[in-house]
Amino acid sequence: MVKKILIALIIFSLVVAAFPIASNDLAERNNKKVQLTVDMDEVRRLAVAEGTSVKELLQEFQGMGVSAVAIREANLSRYRLEGKVSFMTGYDLLASYYIHGSLQKDLLGLIERQSIDPYKVYLFSTDRELVQKLENIIQIKLDPPMERFSGEEFDILEMSLATVGKDINDMASLRAGVMPEDLEVARELGLAVVPRPDNKYIQTPEGVEFVLEELLSLPGANIFIFEGEEATGFPNHLSLAAQKIQEHGLPMGVIEYVPRQEGQIAVALESKVPTVLTHSTVLSQDPQAIFNGVRQRRVRLVYLRFSHPITDELFEPERARSLIKGVTEELDRYGYESGVAEPIPSSERGRKFFALILVGVAAAIALLAERLLSLKDRSTAIVFAFSYLVLLVPLATISRDSALQYLAILTGITFPSLAVISQQLRNIPKEIKRPVLLAAKTITLTTLISIAGGTLVLALLSNPFFVGGLSLYRGVKILHTAPLIFIGIWALAAVVYRQERWTLKAVVTSIRKLWKEPVVSGGLVGLLLLLGAAYLYLGRTGHDMGLPVPQLEVQLRLLLDEVLLVRPRFKEFLVGYPLTWTGLYLLYRGHRSALTAGLLTAGAIAQVSLVNTFSHFSSPFVTSLIRTINGFLLGSLIGLLIILALVIAEKIYLHSGLAASLQEKKEQ
Repeated sequence: MVKKILIALIIFSLVVAAFPIASNDLAERNNKKVQLTVDMDEVRRLAVAEGTSVKELLQEFQGMGVSAVAIREANLSRYRLEGKVSFMTGYDLLASYYIHGSLQKDLLGLIERQSIDPYKVYLFSTDRELVQKLENIIQIKLDPPMERFSGEEFDILEMSLATVGKDINDMASLRAGVMPEDLEVARELGLAVVPRPDNKYIQTPEGVEFVLEELLSLPGANIFIFEGEEATGFPNHLSLAAQKIQEHGLPMGVIEYVPRQEGQIAVALESKVPTVLTHSTVLSQDPQAIFNGVRQRRVRLVYLRFSHPITDELFEPERARSLIKGVTEELDRYGYESGVAEPIPSSERGRKFFALILVGVAAAIALLAERLLSLKDRSTAIVFAFSYLVLLVPLATISRDSALQYLAILTGITFPSLAVISQQLRNIPKEIKRPVLLAAKTITLTTLISIAGGTLVLALLSNPFFVGGLSLYRGVKILHTAPLIFIGIWALAAVVYRQERWTLKAVVTSIRKLWKEPVVSGGLVGLLLLLGAAYLYLGRTGHDMGLPVPQLEVQLRLLLDEVLLVRPRFKEFLVGYPLTWTGLYLLYRGHRSALTAGLLTAGAIAQVSLVNTFSHFSSPFVTSLIRTINGFLLGSLIGLLIILALVIAEKIYLHSGLAASLQEKKEQ
C-alpha cells in the first residue's frame, strides 16, 4: 500500500512540475525573433579589406538579415590610426628630434624649455575638445599624474604612466569613448545597438559610472554584453554597476557554453534585469550548428564573428557573407525571423512550489531504499518522511538557486538508480522463453522512470536564473558517475553474488572471497580496458571536456540533427541502450555472470545521460523529450540487431557440431 502511495506522490509532483515547464516552453515557442548581430570593429576591418565604406557593407549585411551591430568604446590605437591623435614616449620624441633635427613647433618649444621627460608619455592633437575628452577619460580610468599644455596648434597631455604601473602599450589599448560615426551609421540604417562595456583599467566608482552611462544610454541600444572576462565594476564596485544597469533596464546578453564573466552573475542577480541567451559564432561557423542553439537552447541573439578567436585573423569577405546567408536560411527554414530580440519571459517561483516538487524526490528515495533493503511498509514510510525533511533543509537554509542545483543533482542520481535497480535488478526471473519481449517491457519501464526524474530535475531548474542561461549546470561529472558506481555494486550483488537478503556479514564474506581470488592476466587487461573506458567517458562529459570531439563525430551530429530534428546522445543510442538490451537478453537466458552485470551497469549510462539531457535547463522540455525518444528508438534498434546476431551465432554454433564435440570432451 505504501509503495502505491509513493508512486502516487511522484505522479503528483510530475503534475505540479508540468505547470512551469509548459509555461516556459510556450513562452519560447511564441518568441520567434532572433537578433543577428555583427561586430562593428570587424565590419570596419572587412570594409577596409574590400575597399568599401562601413555603411555600404553594413547595409548589405542588413539586407541579408543582420538586425544589430555590437559597439564598444574605441581604443586610442584607433584614434591614432585615424589621425585624430598621436602619442609617444618622451624618449621617442627626443630621438625623433635629434635624428631629424626638426619637430612640430609646440613640441619643439617643450624641448627647448627642457620640459620633455624621456620616461613620460605625450598625447597631442589639434582637436582641443577631443584632448579635453581624452584627458577626462584617462583621469577616470588610469588616474596618472598629468599636465596639459596648450600650444598654437596642439593641445598636449603629459602623463607619468609608470607611477600607476602602466606604459605606452596600456595607453594604446585604453578604450576612450564611443566613436560618433559608429553610432551615426547604426542610426541611419535603423540597426539595433548592442553595447559592449568592459572593465579594463577601471579602478574607481567614477570609472564604472562613466563606462556604463556612456554605453547603456547609446541610442538604439536594446541588449548589452560585457566585454572581456570581467563584468564592469568587478571586483569592488559590482553593486554600483548593478544599480546603473537597473536604472537603464537593458537586458543582459549571456554567451552560452563559455565560463561566466567574473562578477556577471552577481550583477545580474542584484540588478534583476532579464537575460538573453547568446550564441557566439566563435564556437562554430556551421550555420546548422549555430541555428541549433536557437531551436534547441532558447538562443535569441546570434553574435556573428568574422575573425579567428586566437589569431584574430580576419575572414575573407565572401566567407562572412556565406555565414550570414547560411544562418538566415536556417532561420527561415524553421519559421524564425531576424529582428530585434526580446528576452523569453520566465516566472519566478518560490520555495513552497519547489517543496511540492521535492515530495516526488523523497518518494523516489524511499522506493529505492525499499528495493535495496527489502523494507516493510512502515519503515518505507519513515524513510520517506525523513528524506523529505532532509531535502527541505537546504531549501530553507541556503540561497534558493544554490539549493535547487544541489537538489537537482540528488534527483538526477536517485531516479536512474531507482529505474535500473527496480526494473532490471530486482526479482530477476529464471530462464524464460521470450527474453526479448520481457527485455522490451523492462527497458521501457526503466526509461519512463528516468524521464520522470528528468522532468522533476527540469522543474527544479525552471526559474529565470537557470532558464535564462545565467547559470551553468554544476555537478555533471558526479551525476554521470555516482549512479553507475551504485548500480555496478548492486548488479554484482544481484546477478553474480545472488542472495535473498544482504546483511553486513554477507557483504564482508563476499568481499573477503573476492579478495582471495587469484589475479589473472585477463583480469588485469579487463581492468585496464575499464579504466580506459572510464577516462573516455569522463573526458567527454561536462562543460570542460578533457577530450576533443573528432570532426567525423561533429559531422555525424549535424546529420542526425538534420534527419531526426533533434539528435540523440551518442552515449545513449550507441552505448547505453544496446548494452542494456544485450545484458537483459543474457540475463533472461540464465547467464548470471560478471559479464552480464557489467553490461547492465554500462547500459545504465543511457538512463544517466537521459536525466542529464533534461538538466540542460535552457533547452525546452519538448526538445529534451524528442532527443530521449530518438535515443531510445535508435538504441533499441541497434540492441535488437545485436541480439539477432547473437541468436544467429548461437544457431550456427549448435548446428556446426562444435557444441557436441566440446560436450563430449567435457564428459570424457
